[in-house]
Amino acid sequence: MATVRDPVVVPGDVPSLELVTRYVLSVVDGLLTPPAVYRMRLAADEVATNIVTHGYAENDRTGVLEVDGGADGDRVWIRFRDSAPPFDPRDRCHAPDLAVPLARRPVGGLGLHLVFTMLDDFEYEREGDRNRNTLIMRRDPAR
Repeated sequence: MATVRDPVVVPGDVPSLELVTRYVLSVVDGLLTPPAVYRMRLAADEVATNIVTHGYAENDRTGVLEVDGGADGDRVWIRFRDSAPPFDPRDRCHAPDLAVPLARRPVGGLGLHLVFTMLDDFEYEREGDRNRNTLIMRRDPAR
């Protein structure tokens, strides 16, 4: 049986990130183990921050961030939709080369690497003029 929470739509700005975090926690509470809740929150915070910072602010754009979430079968998911320029995070995620000293590593990309290591699955799709990012965690069968 699928459970879906009503979406929340917030301005695509830094002050709205706290609202996004509260929404994400309200969706996953009781559906995931505490460590999985932490990982989903961390991944969602990173994706939302990237959309606001890189998608909107760095492109001199304004927009909204629509967030919805729920559970179906053994999956718990959080989905972000935005009207920032097209950006598929999977294209930019590369594991850092830990042999290279920190001062010589390129700036950026670690947040996305973190997202993909925190989640069980991730989906991206461009829907017309919007990005759709779906973060997925597998539910503990005992819950």
